Amino acid sequence: MILFELGERTIPTEEKIDSLTEKVPHHSDQLACMHTIQHQANDHDIDIRMIKNILIQ
Repeated sequence: MILFELGERTIPTEEKIDSLTEKVPHHSDQLACMHTIQHQANDHDIDIRMIKNILIQ
């Protein structure tokens, strides 16, 4: 068994890998949501600029 040492704590590698394996899908989902929100915010900004241009003309 390989141990992962962090300061005074020693964690078995399998435990650390299991913990990371559980977190990766969650973080991937969060990243996908962030990209969706970025696109929606960008689309919203474009809509506002278009409406401004229509009102100014």
